[in-house]
Amino acid sequence: MFSPDVVTVPGPRMLAVWLGLLCWGVGLAANTPATAPAPLAAAVVLPVPEEAAQRQALATLHDTFAADYLKTNPAGQAALAQQMLALAGQTQDDAAARYMLLVEARRLALATGDVPCAMDAAGQIIAGFAVDRGSWWNGTLEELSKRNGLELAEAKLLCRAWYTAGTAAFAAEDYRTLNRCIQQATAVASRSRDADLLAGTQAKFHRWQQVVVAYGLDKEALARLKQDPTDAKASTSIGRFYGFYRGDWDKGLPLLAQGDDGALRDLARRDLQPHADSAAQVQMGDAWWDYAGKQENPLAGWIRERASYWYEKALPSLGGLTAVRVQGRINQAAPQSKAIDLLSLLNEAQWQKSGWKKTAEGWVSPDKNPELVFPYVPPDEYDFRVEFTSASDSPFVMQALVFGQRAFHWVIGNYATLTCGLDPVGGKGYLDNVTTTKKVASLKAGQPHTSLVRIRDKSITVLVDGKVVEDFATDYADVGSQAGNQGRLGFFIQGSGTNRLSVAEITEVSGKGMVVKEP
Repeated sequence: MFSPDVVTVPGPRMLAVWLGLLCWGVGLAANTPATAPAPLAAAVVLPVPEEAAQRQALATLHDTFAADYLKTNPAGQAALAQQMLALAGQTQDDAAARYMLLVEARRLALATGDVPCAMDAAGQIIAGFAVDRGSWWNGTLEELSKRNGLELAEAKLLCRAWYTAGTAAFAAEDYRTLNRCIQQATAVASRSRDADLLAGTQAKFHRWQQVVVAYGLDKEALARLKQDPTDAKASTSIGRFYGFYRGDWDKGLPLLAQGDDGALRDLARRDLQPHADSAAQVQMGDAWWDYAGKQENPLAGWIRERASYWYEKALPSLGGLTAVRVQGRINQAAPQSKAIDLLSLLNEAQWQKSGWKKTAEGWVSPDKNPELVFPYVPPDEYDFRVEFTSASDSPFVMQALVFGQRAFHWVIGNYATLTCGLDPVGGKGYLDNVTTTKKVASLKAGQPHTSLVRIRDKSITVLVDGKVVEDFATDYADVGSQAGNQGRLGFFIQGSGTNRLSVAEITEVSGKGMVVKEP
């Protein structure tokens, strides 16, 4: 077993995504539309088999595949790797055999340069056995990234994988690993000789590079702060690092509030006070906006994110010129990404088999009402907007959502009463948890209605027909369950008559999502 230096790996959600997306149909659950959405049961993680059991299983493999092992040419070894990976998915009653099938599939795939197969095998080992996740996952990426002559599709896959690993490293504040992820992804993109891939990779990692540099410069201040938590100068340095560079204002603001920079200290203290009404929220946003105007880029742009935070809280209650001004600043602080049309990504022939029908007006839901699952994995922060038309005034509508490792739904349901809420929260369904609401007064039959869900790092906001009906502050610890639908978004509508989905689009807010292949 190798033990590379890089140890931070993606969490369960993204590993599940890789398992579902890299090698379709290879020892994986079939990706077919479900008749009703349900949480994914937690995966069982088994202990690593004893060495004696591993040796016996390996001997069985050599005996069973004796002729195949003799085929030492790359094509023969690659075929054997794929065969073992497929067989591992069918071997559920013998842990040692399954483990060694995956180990051998990974080894052979690395030797032959089969990028998806190697990553899939490593991902299944991590998901199913109590191994050193860093050694298996990032170690696999390291080995694959060394190869010359990667196909463009393989290079893109590796860059996405390093970005996923970087996301985990950033969240864990593991800057050594984060720097390694940046280096590896950039090197892979450079060797691909594809200008678009290189430019896109550099853009994705730009802020992380600045964070790594800032961390190196602030190490001394961090050490001083550990020795003396009241050190004003160190508090300013580390507060700026967390707030400005990392965008972690929950950690940054209290430090800035005890720092030695008078103007910044006063601004942070003011920010930490409650601001319940929209006028105060706009004023708080204006204060950060003015402060950012005195800084240089890229720092000024990152500080405006805090102004945008307050503007977004105020915007639903604003009107007239103030609303236009605030929206303009929000757009300037973080120019809106072009909305991704999720309906255009669907495999029409596949979903027609499930009863969905594509028409000029949108997708018509079948009588059996299967959930429509989009081939797209979102970033952690995004806006998911749907426009639907129901044949009745009391439909049952759900948007399948994900955040990090959590999967959950926004529900407009209970038919005639139009009770709404997030599901589940605190282990309770939408009818009986802290998000339960009846703010959706009515849905007119035959008329289009919109539901916009804004997923943010610390909150979930829902607007139905342009009105805020849910504004829930959360760290997501009690929201949802392990990510289902392989980390993808979905839509479900039920009710008598013809129900139609006309628009399903996502706007990426932080990071980049991933369009994936349907089976």
